[in-house]
Amino acid sequence: MGTIERRGSRPTCSAFTPTQMESSQEVLQQERVDTKSRLTKLVEIGKPILEQSALIQERDFTEQDVVKIKEFFETSKPFIHPNVWPVYWEHVELAGTYARTLGEKLQEKGMSVNPYELEALGMIHDIGRLVSPHRFFRTNLVGESLLKKLGVRKDLLGKQVP
Repeated sequence: MGTIERRGSRPTCSAFTPTQMESSQEVLQQERVDTKSRLTKLVEIGKPILEQSALIQERDFTEQDVVKIKEFFETSKPFIHPNVWPVYWEHVELAGTYARTLGEKLQEKGMSVNPYELEALGMIHDIGRLVSPHRFFRTNLVGESLLKKLGVRKDLLGKQVP
C-alpha cells in the first residue's frame, strides 16, 4: 500500500503506482462495457414482458402486473451480474410483500392506496443491483437508467425510493 507524505503544506498520497492506476482504469472501462451490455440485454428481455403492465401503461396496478414483474425478474436471471447476492431475490420478494401488506393496512384505515402498486414499486426499488450490485453509489443511477429504458412511467420513477 502507498504512503502519505507531506510536500509543502499539503499531504500527498502515493497509494497507487502508475501500473495500478492503469489497471484500475482498465477495470472501470470493462465495468462500463459490462454495464452497458447488461442494460441492453435486460431492456431487450423486459420490454415485451412489461409493455402491457401498469409500469408502462397509464392505469391502475393489478395482481397481473405483479406477476409480470416477477416474470421479468425470473427471465432476467441468466443475464444479471454474477455478483448479485443470492439473498437479493428474497429481498425483492419481501420488499414487495411488505409493501403490499402495508398498502392493505392503509386501505383498512381509509387511505386511498393501491397495494399492488406498492408491491410492484417495492419489488423494483433495487433493480439497479441486477446490473451493478457492487457499486453502491452507481446502483441507483443504473436502476433509474434501466427503468427509463424499459419505458416506466415518469410518475412512477418519482416514487422510487433509493
